[in-house]
Amino acid sequence: MLAPNIGYQKWAIAIALIATSLKGFFSVNLRRDLEITQKSAWHLLHRILKASGLSSKHLKGEIEAYETYIGGKKGN
Repeated sequence: MLAPNIGYQKWAIAIALIATSLKGFFSVNLRRDLEITQKSAWHLLHRILKASGLSSKHLKGEIEAYETYIGGKKGN
């Protein structure tokens, strides 16, 4: 599948946003910040994560999570 037709400036901004985020980054954020479609933002995010080696397949060992809620009502 070919990459969406996104200019170099948007790629650079996306890389900077993802690299400096403390709590992770979502394609919805990229869509809003770069003013591109959701589909393009999703492809852009996943290509950057794959190139950087940060995809979820590679998470091994101890993983730290912030603001995590585990549990809920028994009925749910």
